[in-house]
Amino acid sequence: MHAKQCRLRWPAGFWNVAGPIFIVLAMTHQGSLPPPSYIGSDNERAGFGVTTQISDFDVSLLNGGWFVRWDVQPAPAEPAGYIYMPMLRVTGSTFIPSGVELAAGVANNLGRTWIIGNEADNIWQDNVLPQDYAVAYHDAYFFIKQRDPTAQIAINGVTQGTPLRLQWLDLVWNSYRARYGSDMPVDVWNMHTFVLREQINSWGASIPPGVNATQGMLWEIDDHDRVDLVQEQVIRFRRWMKDHGQQNKPLINTEYGILMPINFGFDYARVTRFLNGTFDLFNSLRDPTLGMPEDDYRLLQRWCWFSLDSEQFEGQYVRSLFNHSTRQLTPIGQAFAAWGHNHRTWYSDLQISAGPTYSATWAVFAEQPSRFTLNAAVSNTGNLATGPFAVRFGLGSPDQVAPPIGEAALSAGLPARHSPPGNVQVAWEQVVSQTLTVFAQADPYDMVREFHENDNTKTMTVTPPVVLDLKLSDLHTTPRSWPLVPPTVTVTVPLSVDISNIGGRGVSGDLEVQFWQGRPDIGTHLGSVILNAQNAASLPVVANFAWPNVAPGVYRIYAYIPPAPDDADVDNNQIFIQVSVPVARTFLPAIRRR
Repeated sequence: MHAKQCRLRWPAGFWNVAGPIFIVLAMTHQGSLPPPSYIGSDNERAGFGVTTQISDFDVSLLNGGWFVRWDVQPAPAEPAGYIYMPMLRVTGSTFIPSGVELAAGVANNLGRTWIIGNEADNIWQDNVLPQDYAVAYHDAYFFIKQRDPTAQIAINGVTQGTPLRLQWLDLVWNSYRARYGSDMPVDVWNMHTFVLREQINSWGASIPPGVNATQGMLWEIDDHDRVDLVQEQVIRFRRWMKDHGQQNKPLINTEYGILMPINFGFDYARVTRFLNGTFDLFNSLRDPTLGMPEDDYRLLQRWCWFSLDSEQFEGQYVRSLFNHSTRQLTPIGQAFAAWGHNHRTWYSDLQISAGPTYSATWAVFAEQPSRFTLNAAVSNTGNLATGPFAVRFGLGSPDQVAPPIGEAALSAGLPARHSPPGNVQVAWEQVVSQTLTVFAQADPYDMVREFHENDNTKTMTVTPPVVLDLKLSDLHTTPRSWPLVPPTVTVTVPLSVDISNIGGRGVSGDLEVQFWQGRPDIGTHLGSVILNAQNAASLPVVANFAWPNVAPGVYRIYAYIPPAPDDADVDNNQIFIQVSVPVARTFLPAIRRR
């Protein structure tokens, strides 16, 4: 049977008590760790493409892990813990979205895997010449990475792993190297595993743009569901990766499935057999000479079934997982759901998702400790909620034997993936004369069962500013509103002013704080307070001065620090207030003269 088909796409303090308890619990907690792998649970390797809205379907029934929509969603819905992968579309050497729209998309999708294009090797899809794709990929890669260094960038899904498609990929690779002087910086490699004929003016995927050929794999329609041909494609693509120094990178399959309708012989039973066969194949394919070492030498890390919901392709679709009208699982969806259920592993996975950061109150004196507030946020990217655990802050790294700075408890634990992070804070005092490395470590007592812990720790550097910049603030009397004073009485007025160092480099030796009535140097010097690291050993630093013999009246009072030659900003070395000492007047009763 021979028919003509085209390859198309649809529109696009606590711890002083709790710490010892946690140590004891950690010795008896949830059992051994699962085997290390790139993904925590095998069911989450399986995903699907969505052509409408994922929220229209109860995707929790499918027991999958991720999805694509061939677009960039500013606020993607991710029900039931599914992970969304945004995708740019490539036209020539440009891509959409771009500019301000893409910048907003990146800001709202931090840490995601971004796919640059869709089947650019396919004349029915993005249809891009190799040299143009190299430019588009380069520009998209650096646009996204500059705005989110945590983003992972994937090439477009090459339609199928055939020699003809890999010839197109070679042209892309060589064009990039010739133009930019380096290899393509690919974080994630990407392929599709359709079984489509490669021939001009025939059904299938035709010939890649820029490749001088008239035919490639001359597969027939009945080959469309041959699992052995799918396996050959994955092995061939992985061999290409190894030959180009990319074996240690992940390989994902962002689209595959059955494109043929029922009247070509692809009924539910046949498509279901293909789904089960390919899922088992993808999950088991391993080769220590080709596979990804971090993932137990698996050849493929993720795969994506086409599709969740589409039923429009030159006739009746049999490959969607849900019936678009009834919103019920099809037999194919039931097979997907059963496979996911049978391959689920429950796990948690903590990561420091923000920080550590700090806010500092720098010491006024060189020998004085500065005060810090250390902050970090911890997320759980696993599919299982955690119990309570700690977050530790320390100097250097967790491997160094040193007392920790402090610990904070997340006593309620964290819910599963896509829930708000847990925010922790620790106060710290330290004399800082040089740059220090500070780490934040989630779960130092191993209370949480994780499939890997290589993202439980992050570090920051604490570097004191190299300038001196003293600042006076909050000059006031005690009390701040003075009571009435009899006309003939004088009082002593207590004055106080706060001294801070917004530069970071502390004062060596004594610091004089002067108090004046009127502007310094032209007014009346009331007196001085001498401060140093001995009589002001800790923060905050306050200069207190008793102003004696003050009669009732209104006075303009200044506090002033004579600036050092290297003070960065002398304008904040003085401050003034109006001091009112009100007089208590006596009024005699009026007497009428007779």
